[in-house]
Amino acid sequence: MSLLPSLRFPGALGALLALVACQAGSVTSVVPAPASSAAHAGAPAASSGVANVDAAVNQSVNFADWGISGGFSAMPLTQLLALHPQLASYQQAFVHAAAQASPAIPPQLLVAICLQESSGGLDLSGYGGPFQFSDDSAWAAYGPPGADRNDMASAAIGAANYIAAELKAKKGDLNAALRAYNGPIANGGKPTYQAEIQRWMQGELVYGAGA
Repeated sequence: MSLLPSLRFPGALGALLALVACQAGSVTSVVPAPASSAAHAGAPAASSGVANVDAAVNQSVNFADWGISGGFSAMPLTQLLALHPQLASYQQAFVHAAAQASPAIPPQLLVAICLQESSGGLDLSGYGGPFQFSDDSAWAAYGPPGADRNDMASAAIGAANYIAAELKAKKGDLNAALRAYNGPIANGGKPTYQAEIQRWMQGELVYGAGA
């Protein structure tokens, strides 16, 4: 999958630039951008996605309303973070990471992945930091350029970008996207991974309370 976005120019400007580039021998074709597009089937527009992220801070989330299938839902972000004080100071980091992803995703999902992967940054015995980016190529592809995967804010951006890319590839199927994040079961992935992500987001799993 190419990680470089296509460059597109609208209208007459695009035609002029294409003509100049072709004459210079540097462009073989110019593909016009579609009038409108969705990140995946049923997904909200980018601007509404950011608004949804802001609303998720104090409101419960039904993932279907974001065009994300799999039957997932979450309590308000503030309530979820109140259950996990080790992550409370990172609220804005989760909101920013979720909003900058394309498509935007509920920030509660990032909190749940962080809890599942490293108990919210408390268990960093693994190599990959709070979101367990143990694969160098994945971190290079999805993490902020030059950032440290052990930094919570940077790692949240990397995880959000990874999940968003998988949602695009899997047509909005969060179960499939999470399986890709955790890895195939045959290769050591956890069979209950998706169910536990849901339980974290519902407050059914709490670190230090038998989680």
